[in-house]
Amino acid sequence: MPNEFCEHCDKWIEIPVLNGNDKFTLLNILRNEGILYAIKFVKDQNYLELKESKEFVDHICKEKGTCHKCGHIGLWKEYGICTECKSLCINLNK
Repeated sequence: MPNEFCEHCDKWIEIPVLNGNDKFTLLNILRNEGILYAIKFVKDQNYLELKESKEFVDHICKEKGTCHKCGHIGLWKEYGICTECKSLCINLNK
């Protein structure tokens, strides 16, 4: 399981290897039902434990290329660090 470092949080974030359908489902849950349901989905699918699920979901961008923390646009890679706030940004919708 890959890890990426978040400069804003000053910690390593575990990133589970999601299949394509689970990526789509997780992103839809995050957008439509909220962060708590997204965390529960990651945990219930046995990808990560609760703490790691929260850390992972906290770094997912709801819109492709837009930082989840500050809204800066221009983050097009699957994983990247925002140049404005230094937060790790995870794009599930490549």
